[in-house]
Amino acid sequence: MSDPTKPLPHAVTGLIEKRREIAGQIEDLQRQMREAVCNLDHVEAAIRLFKPDIDLDEIMPRPDEAGDQGVTANTVPTSEAPPPAVVPYNVPFTSIRAAEGSHPSVQFFLLQKEYATVSFPVLGSSANTVPPR
Repeated sequence: MSDPTKPLPHAVTGLIEKRREIAGQIEDLQRQMREAVCNLDHVEAAIRLFKPDIDLDEIMPRPDEAGDQGVTANTVPTSEAPPPAVVPYNVPFTSIRAAEGSHPSVQFFLLQKEYATVSFPVLGSSANTVPPR
């Protein structure tokens, strides 16, 4: 029997994590399977309401196109560079320019506005309201 106080080798801890991941996937797939069977039972019951004499065994299952892709959340992208058609010509920072002109608060005294106009929405009117029913 191994000593529980002794740390496990890195390879063993990695394999334990991988086992936990796969076991979690299996549990999730089993849950999805139970849900799919339940959904199928409900659809078959609805079909029988409209056509009681139907032979449901003659209805062949349709393959799931999403499952044929072979793509999972655990895939690693290829290390190939993307095709030149999808690579931008400029880096975003090269298109940013510094502001030009005088600072907005530094204006000639006579050109500065004395008053500011403030507007408030009229009570009961808003562009975000829903018309009454």
